[in-house]
Amino acid sequence: MDVTNAQKLNKEDRLLQFIIPSQERCRVLLVESPEYLTYVRELLPQAEIHCVVSDLQDVPLDSYAKVDVQWTELNYLQERLTFAQKYFDIILGENLLAQAGNPQDILTGLGLYLKDTGSLITSFINVRYWQVMVDLLQGHFYHVCSHV
Repeated sequence: MDVTNAQKLNKEDRLLQFIIPSQERCRVLLVESPEYLTYVRELLPQAEIHCVVSDLQDVPLDSYAKVDVQWTELNYLQERLTFAQKYFDIILGENLLAQAGNPQDILTGLGLYLKDTGSLITSFINVRYWQVMVDLLQGHFYHVCSHV
């Protein structure tokens, strides 16, 4: 990966550091993280890449025209993914749990789609549910303990 491209990502590059560049064929799923597509393609040029987003209209598809990717429009928090179990080598998504009411269910569900040797790469804040933050910002302190 080009150093200048990694620098452009800034906060996202911390997730990319967990992907070892390879010429091997593998399957990668990006969940609500299309901004990683170009970089993942550079790191894994032979990968079969899928990207799940809840609304394709929010994605600048022209920006990714040169990246070989298969798009799926689906809300992963509410709908089951349409892939076979144990299909992916890597699932990557920034803040996958930020809006999850039951983050353990989301992680368990995503785990079904990973091969036994696969990796789930994500980041999360130490707040169980995004509504906790909204409540705090509005001055409401309903949740005494807010981490899993």
